[in-house]
Amino acid sequence: MADAQEARERCLQCLRPAAQCYCDHLIRVANRTPVVIVQHPHEQFHPFGTARMVRRCFERAQVHVDYDRTLRDERRALPLPKGAALLYPGPDARDLATLEPEERPSALVVIDATWGQARGLYRDLAPLQALPKVSFDATQPSRYRIRKQPRLECLSTVEAVVRALELLEPDLAGLDRVLDAFAAMIDLQISTAKARPRAPRQARRRRPRRTGLPAWLTDETDRHVLVYGEAAFVGPEAERATGRALAALPKTLIQWTALRPGTGECFSRLIRPPYLPLERRLCPTGLEASDLESANELGEARDAWRTWLRDDDRLLCWNKSTLDIMDALDTPREAHCLKGEYKNFAHRRDPKAWLGGSIDAVVESEGLRVNPVAVPGRAARRLAELEAVSRLLIEGATAALEPGVRSDHHSCGGDSAASLVSNVATA
Repeated sequence: MADAQEARERCLQCLRPAAQCYCDHLIRVANRTPVVIVQHPHEQFHPFGTARMVRRCFERAQVHVDYDRTLRDERRALPLPKGAALLYPGPDARDLATLEPEERPSALVVIDATWGQARGLYRDLAPLQALPKVSFDATQPSRYRIRKQPRLECLSTVEAVVRALELLEPDLAGLDRVLDAFAAMIDLQISTAKARPRAPRQARRRRPRRTGLPAWLTDETDRHVLVYGEAAFVGPEAERATGRALAALPKTLIQWTALRPGTGECFSRLIRPPYLPLERRLCPTGLEASDLESANELGEARDAWRTWLRDDDRLLCWNKSTLDIMDALDTPREAHCLKGEYKNFAHRRDPKAWLGGSIDAVVESEGLRVNPVAVPGRAARRLAELEAVSRLLIEGATAALEPGVRSDHHSCGGDSAASLVSNVATA
């Protein structure tokens, strides 16, 4: 039982089993040339994909995934920097090593896919076709020993990006350490595979049941920010109303909190409403009217929240009511509710399960560990419960989507078909 529990433990940053986590080997490199990765959806959850490593190692790197072919929708523009070039082989691709400084692209676009998938993305995405192509001669074979490469000159995505940046920014420090982290990931997997008893050849791994969970849940979990707010009925009408009349009145935001689970950073602001609410209205929140007397004005809290947020943050809450009260902060972001996702997950796991509506009931029924969060009032408990539920869903999704290491997983290509970057004609 202990071995099974250990096998389920997983790093939520690199998505590898805890015993194979390579996060300690990663560094941050201050690249000047932005790197934009256009990723095929089949690559985003691959346990040995290296686009995730590129995004975490380079300060100016982002990943756009072609979820359900959404990037191929002409109404949704693929955000590509001005002056960008596509790292893609072909007779019309210019060798980065031969470019003069003034001819070098100001940004680099890389396709993360197998070679066949990359052709499809290039064929279907007009913005990629409009970019000038660049490539380079691979001077050494790939160190990617756990995924089959179609040709000797093929490189993984991280290797291709490092080689391109070596040519674009010869003075850039830390590139060798990025490759060391890549090698560490490979070595950890190989050593673990050697230590694990091999199953009989005829035994086949059963396909895991689909979890019903969306792709964004395990995609770039370092972008996740858990949010919770408190709102109250305030004003003269709220003091007199009861029952349905009270429920029909609008609520005013009085507290906004957030937790970045990847780093443990917290945000918390109390907000002074135009009228202080009655104590009985505040009782469920764990706050008191005296707490709000010296609180921030709404505009001050909004400015502080915007400063704390990052451009690519993905907000996760329990239900839609949190998103409704967040409107007062006027900070549009990608946001998702976990309540419906949990119900889908629990129902697929056990169709007869009773699915309560409160997050308290979920935490209790699942026996989840709740870690304290240092914010005032009930929000401390709610953020902790939200972190526990999101952890449950992410671990469930990554465990179900983890494929076995098979030599034929990508028989037509390696980690990135766009990393076939030698000056060779496209086959």
